[in-house]
Parts: sequence; structure tokens; C-alpha cells
Amino acid sequence: MMLIPYKLETIFTRIPYVNAALIVIISIIFFLPEQLFPMADKQTFVLRDWDISGLLGHMFLHGSFLHLFGNMLFLWIFGNAICATVGDVAYVFLYRCLGVIAGVVHLVIDGHPAIGASGAA
Repeated sequence: MMLIPYKLETIFTRIPYVNAALIVIISIIFFLPEQLFPMADKQTFVLRDWDISGLLGHMFLHGSFLHLFGNMLFLWIFGNAICATVGDVAYVFLYRCLGVIAGVVHLVIDGHPAIGASGAA
């Protein structure tokens, strides 16, 4: 059984604009046509072999619509609460750092190529 969050009982003191922008940007990247963002260019951002572009870019790529939807759902539920709590600037830094840390842990433990925002979300 998979746990699917649908709300979080948190009182927002700030509107989490950056989290919403992040979700939109990641979704746009997923839906870009092949002519605008060819598969060969996407391969540059796949997490593999300690490449800096992969460590920084894997969080913006997703393998399927279900993968994108699941990551963005969790990012919407939990990311909004975190972004509203820590603020927009700190949230961007935190999201990027957690994504890089998740990438490093993945490379150390597994080592296979990976994509997705699961470690940052």
C-alpha cells in the first residue's frame, strides 16, 4: 500500500512562491518537445560518474508522467510547508543541497544512472 499525502495541517505565514515556481519549471522541462530539448541534451543531466552537471541536473528530469506526478505531489505537499517556514531564498538553497546530497548518497551506494527529484523533495 502506498501512502499518498493530500494535505498538511500547517499554518502558512508566507506564500511559498519559489516552490510553485520550481514545480512549474520541472514540469515544463518534462513536457518540452524533443525539438527544443533533445534526448542527447537531457543525457548530460543524468546522475552518473560524479559529473557536476548530473549532480545538479538530475533533480529536473523525470522518466515518466507518473514519476513526475509523484515527485511533484510530494514537493507540493511538503515543499510548500518547508518553503513557507524557512523562506524562499533558504528553500532554494535547501532544495539544491538536499538534491546534491541525495545524488552523492546514490552514487556511493548504488552507482547506476539516476534521474528525479525524490531525494530533494
